[in-house]
Amino acid sequence: TSFTVTFAPAALGTRSAAIHIASNDANENPFDISLTGNGLDPNLNVAVGIDLPGTPITPGGQAPWVWQSTTTHDGISAGQSGVISDNQSSAFTLTAAGPGTVSFWWKVSSVYGYDFLSFSIDGVEQSGKISGEVDWRQKSYSLTAGSHTLQWSYTKDNVGSFGADCGWVDQVSFVATGISPVVTSPTSASITGTTATLGGNVTSDGGPTVTARGVVYAPTATTSNPRLGGTGVTNVPGTGTTGVITVPVSGLTPGTAYTFAAYATNSIGTSYSVTGSFTTLSNNDNLSNLALSSGTLSPAFASGTLAYSTGVSNASASLTVTPTAAQANAIIMVNGTSVASGSASSPVSLSVGTNTITVLVTAQDGTTSQFYTITVTRAAGASTGYAAWIGNYPGLADATASGDPDHDGIPNLLEYVLNGNPGAASTAILPVVSKVAGNFVFTFSRRVASAQDTTQIFQYSSDLSHWTDVLITSPTDTRVALGTADANGIQSVTVTILAGTNASMFGRLQVTSIDQVVSGYAAWIATYPGLVDATASGDPDHDGIPNLLEYVLNGNPGIASSAILPSVTKVANNFVFTFSRRVVSEQDTTQIFQYSSDLSHWTDVSITGTKGTEVALGSADGAGVQPVTVTIPQGASPTMFGRLKVMQP
Repeated sequence: TSFTVTFAPAALGTRSAAIHIASNDANENPFDISLTGNGLDPNLNVAVGIDLPGTPITPGGQAPWVWQSTTTHDGISAGQSGVISDNQSSAFTLTAAGPGTVSFWWKVSSVYGYDFLSFSIDGVEQSGKISGEVDWRQKSYSLTAGSHTLQWSYTKDNVGSFGADCGWVDQVSFVATGISPVVTSPTSASITGTTATLGGNVTSDGGPTVTARGVVYAPTATTSNPRLGGTGVTNVPGTGTTGVITVPVSGLTPGTAYTFAAYATNSIGTSYSVTGSFTTLSNNDNLSNLALSSGTLSPAFASGTLAYSTGVSNASASLTVTPTAAQANAIIMVNGTSVASGSASSPVSLSVGTNTITVLVTAQDGTTSQFYTITVTRAAGASTGYAAWIGNYPGLADATASGDPDHDGIPNLLEYVLNGNPGAASTAILPVVSKVAGNFVFTFSRRVASAQDTTQIFQYSSDLSHWTDVLITSPTDTRVALGTADANGIQSVTVTILAGTNASMFGRLQVTSIDQVVSGYAAWIATYPGLVDATASGDPDHDGIPNLLEYVLNGNPGIASSAILPSVTKVANNFVFTFSRRVVSEQDTTQIFQYSSDLSHWTDVSITGTKGTEVALGSADGAGVQPVTVTIPQGASPTMFGRLKVMQP
């Protein structure tokens, strides 16, 4: 007959029970059996018993080891092998990192020489296994560098049992050997306003394997010695064990100083490199001051105010702008030209009326930028030209351009050009002629300033019926020679006409007030006679540039050339388009610069009338041609296209 007895203790510790079985065999009645067991806490395990709580334990053999507090070395608890039969084993395994030393206490109660308590490293049984009745004794074994599998095993053969028939293990400990890792060379690279790449070099693991490494950083104002777990310190873990390490860092504050260190951890401890430092790029695109050489800003300067105006007298033909950046590394451009912070710009020419000056500030990060705009109004001057001249002769009976108050047959407008006196009759100012080496040479004197508000045409004829024009006010004709003006602004004019077979030649001077003559495009295209197509849309030189655009860009409609077209350069994360234009073209055309990053969506910038803040106009040269600069911030666009659109009203 067989039966099973289940042990279910109601309390911890040693528990006893007795079984009494009555038998109908008088010789074997009764059967009395005494039982003893150890009540264990189900929340405790062998890891707690061997003083390594929380350590992962892997059971082995036919029964797991258990926690118990009856037989211990430290008087608290120990691990005990499980209940097994002959030719069975009870084992437990854990993992440890070397280099170092593993130490433990163990004890056994078994059949001497047949049942053993043994210890193995990486599957290799170590010397010193114990058998029989062996009280607590300590053992120590060395571990090489790396991870190791440690196993304790109680093993029985088929001889039977003796004593408690089990083994105990208590107070397992590990003592690492070696040093903490060696970390050097803190590095910082690819710094922007909000990101950076930080790193270091783990030149030695110190012996034990590196289990963690990375970079710690913090604003320098918070700490100059960042460490793991420190206040305000951010940890960016890396991968790997030894060698160079780099980690990406984001979420930084622009224009801020940071301190950082690389670190590595092994079983000995954590080591850090020396600290490094870096400063993120600033996104400050403000000015701290803005000053003019003439005029007073309205409103008064404030960093956050972007639009200003001022007025200057007519005597102020130019002014300089002195911008000061709020952050020293910002880049400043005045009307498209770089200016050092706190320094005056080159003189900006001012036309009578409204002038727009732009100040572009690009932050150190190269992407953040904004425009400050100054509208400068230059006052009109006193009367000039004919009006100013005739005003010098008060009391005239007729001061109009066609009047002749001195009755000398020379109207006032001609007196003005020929430097006469409208109140004193005289014909001495009229052109004279002489014959020189087969040429008729006509000479006279004129006021240089009169070329600004009159059109002067010398006409000659051999028969008083057919007259030929020679333009004096735009002397590109080789028959005209202008002398050097004297201190009073008077210059000699010589017109030389080939005599040919003509025995005589007549000459006369025709003067027309500027508001009576053809001007703008019509006047310009007329200076190129013989063109196949003189319309605004025509392209007689077949260079792809219509006449109207040639007019604006100061081209020649009879000679093919693309050199007059806008060009583009990259300056401080801005696309800067430049070209030259005839100043007078603004009077009879509408000019719009268009830009696009994809050739599909175009943005307009007005060049005439109310000009865009992106536009900067330079000073006109003696021919009335001025440079134009259009500055477009790059933003996220790697490329930018530009074109100029010109229309007639």
